[in-house]
Amino acid sequence: MIIKIEKCVASVGALFMRRRRLLAGIAATATLGALGVGPSVSLAAEYPDKPIRLVVPVPTGGVTDVVGRMLANELSNVLGQTVMVENKGGASGTIGTAQVARAPADGYTLLLAMDTHSSNQFLFDNLDYDAVRDFSPVALLGTVPMVLLGGPSLPKTTFPAVIEHLKQNPEGYAYGSIGLGSQTHLPASLLESSADVKMLHVPYTGGGPMANALLGGHVHFIFASLMTAVKLAQREEVQVFAICGPERAAAFPDVPTTAELGHPSVKMGMWFGVFAPAGTPGDVISKLSSAIGNILTDEKVNKRLVDMQMTVDYRDPDGFRQFFEEDIVQRGELIKRENIGSNNPK
Repeated sequence: MIIKIEKCVASVGALFMRRRRLLAGIAATATLGALGVGPSVSLAAEYPDKPIRLVVPVPTGGVTDVVGRMLANELSNVLGQTVMVENKGGASGTIGTAQVARAPADGYTLLLAMDTHSSNQFLFDNLDYDAVRDFSPVALLGTVPMVLLGGPSLPKTTFPAVIEHLKQNPEGYAYGSIGLGSQTHLPASLLESSADVKMLHVPYTGGGPMANALLGGHVHFIFASLMTAVKLAQREEVQVFAICGPERAAAFPDVPTTAELGHPSVKMGMWFGVFAPAGTPGDVISKLSSAIGNILTDEKVNKRLVDMQMTVDYRDPDGFRQFFEEDIVQRGELIKRENIGSNNPK
């Protein structure tokens, strides 16, 4: 009996000692916190411990959606947590983008952005987010050049002949786009300025309707992404006139660039990248960026993207930030110079 009591007392004593050490630790932590000093804790060591949401700010079915779903699937495998795609289209991508800007900065809500993230800053007066201030760059995935296509409403012709026709028939030709300031609109505006011509701009609600308008003869031209151009060029009535990039495309080796055709200023492309809300911990950003970098070096993933006509161009957070800041300056200057905006329907 005495032995049992002694063991009990010893156990209670040990319990009290553990309690005193715990309280002392809490007090020390509180004191450090009051002094503005915190323990060095790596959030990325535990991240992610729940599903991640990847917001794709366009409807389902388009190129951006395909890229987003492929990325989400691969990230799920690498990070060991489900990455769910949430399509939040509308208002040129600004609705879904604003949702991410307002999300907690904890790495569990991400944005798959494209080049319109740069342009929208200059096209909408009442955006409730700032494209630079409210987001932390995670990684650039890659780029895709734009291509000038002609539809069945045109006779078989050449690019110089097209320019001559445009000069002789001011506003006699129309081109389609997916909206003001989009990657399908800006190169057309650049071509008008460079060649001193004028065309009727007809905006559509998306890439599908725009392509159908070209095939149906409702517009004469469109600027489409290289991946879209490859599909449309399978139709005999579609003509491929020029590549709006720094070099010719492997998919169309005989098609010259706009620079080769005498219009070096007509260069425009799409890009895809991942952002997190501003304030997301740096080690979480680094973990996400490294995971994306590893995904893009995977042979099968790389081939799928190349097959989609994307030039894989991974850049880490610092590299992506520099790329994005240069892009937003260039597009802003272009939009202002060309007088493009909601009140200027050029």
